[in-house]
Amino acid sequence: MIVVLLSFVLPMHTYAANDHEDHHTTEEFTPIERDPNEKSELQELIDATPANGVLKLEDRTYRGSMSITRPITIEGTDDTAVKSLNVVFTIENTENVTLRNLHLEANVLALYASKINNLTLENVTIASSPAAIHINKSQNVSLNNLDIIGMEGHFAKKENAVALFDVNKATLTNMSIQNMLDAIYVERVQHLTAHDNVVSGNRYGFHVMYSDYISFSNNTITNNMTGLMIMIAKDVQLRENMIEQHNDLNSIGTYLYDVEDVAFKNNTVRENTMAFDLQNARNTVISDNVFSTNGTVLQLKKSGTADVHSNMFYANILTARADAESFALRKNSYDDFSGYDFDEDGYGDTPYIASNAFGQWMVQKPVYQYYMGSPAVTVLNTIETAVTGNAKSLIIDEHPQIIQNEVALTWQPQWVLFGTLLTTLAGLFWTIRRWFM
Repeated sequence: MIVVLLSFVLPMHTYAANDHEDHHTTEEFTPIERDPNEKSELQELIDATPANGVLKLEDRTYRGSMSITRPITIEGTDDTAVKSLNVVFTIENTENVTLRNLHLEANVLALYASKINNLTLENVTIASSPAAIHINKSQNVSLNNLDIIGMEGHFAKKENAVALFDVNKATLTNMSIQNMLDAIYVERVQHLTAHDNVVSGNRYGFHVMYSDYISFSNNTITNNMTGLMIMIAKDVQLRENMIEQHNDLNSIGTYLYDVEDVAFKNNTVRENTMAFDLQNARNTVISDNVFSTNGTVLQLKKSGTADVHSNMFYANILTARADAESFALRKNSYDDFSGYDFDEDGYGDTPYIASNAFGQWMVQKPVYQYYMGSPAVTVLNTIETAVTGNAKSLIIDEHPQIIQNEVALTWQPQWVLFGTLLTTLAGLFWTIRRWFM
């Protein structure tokens, strides 16, 4: 019987899913040399402003490429725009620079900063630019209330919105970033805080590499190819974020690779093809999150020290899958737990089985994910649970929490998943039809 069921779920084609292990970095920007004798009107105003002075701009559009090499504050109004065929602002070898209330447009890059201490951008909008902000070898960077909108087109034709290289102490708050390559790209950064930002429609929402002491909280990360991608990092705090609608065939809500000391807490993670992918992790805690309407919730590889507890799982297709190095599930609540609580202590008297053989196969052959939820897989899971019981190969929560209150779920139809299901059902129909003809 099981052999027959397996014939229903075997793939009709091969497919190589992205495993994200081909790690690459973004090339650092090299500013174009400009003729110092060619000065725009705004450059002359900047040069005429004394060090640590304030330059107030008019309600108009300025044009050209500006260089800043000493402390200054430049303030515009709601109608102040600065446009350039190259880079709008190049800031180098200085400190205490503030740009406020400006609209920037550039054919190359809106702002480039290098070797600066105390850089503040506030109330700045950037549009119609392939890349927005590139900051290199600097410290004490503050980006607040920025609105960055990328151009239409394929990701291959776009660049990053905010790119930070070799930066110490950066704070990113209240930003809205749409339709860029990576909304925020971070490499070799220490002490990064990002909160209350909205990133959507990008390739990656947050892309972090080779960085330590990272804190992301209260961000809305939605409808990107992948929401959070954090690789080779230490001391990472991910709290109270909304991570949703990363639902292309290979999309992931949160992907962590080669990380240490990670806290993933109080997040809402919903409507993702895969909610959370953890690989090569040490000392990771996943707790007090709500995972709902995801395809696969947890995939863990080489991360046996992960502690997954006090989470709520609702309306997901598959709760967890892992390699041979399993992980700890403790006192989570599951909407599909069918056990009882006779002693009324709030926890089930029988364990919850979160994984199955089909889930393990998907670790090795990700193409199998397209058959999740099919009738054959459902029957196979039921048979396996009845036969295997508490086998050590399964991912088990020994004390699942009993759901006390109903949780209101919001759901939007995902047509890609519907199409996959219809294709699977059609294949089953023709297979059965051939048997009886």
